[in-house]
Amino acid sequence: MKYWTSRHSYRDAVWRGEARRNLDGTIAGAPTIDQRNQAGRQLWGSRYRPIVEPGEVKAAA
Repeated sequence: MKYWTSRHSYRDAVWRGEARRNLDGTIAGAPTIDQRNQAGRQLWGSRYRPIVEPGEVKAAA
């Protein structure tokens, strides 16, 4: 399991928000914003800009 979830292609899919799957192949749901941001940090390190939820975006004053 650790091997599978540490692969670049898996983390890239999580970052893109693709549906996750259970071990039996059924869909387990989409990753949360926090899970997507964690995958992005693991892929690109300090160059990564976090995804923000729509409600967190503040209008420029």
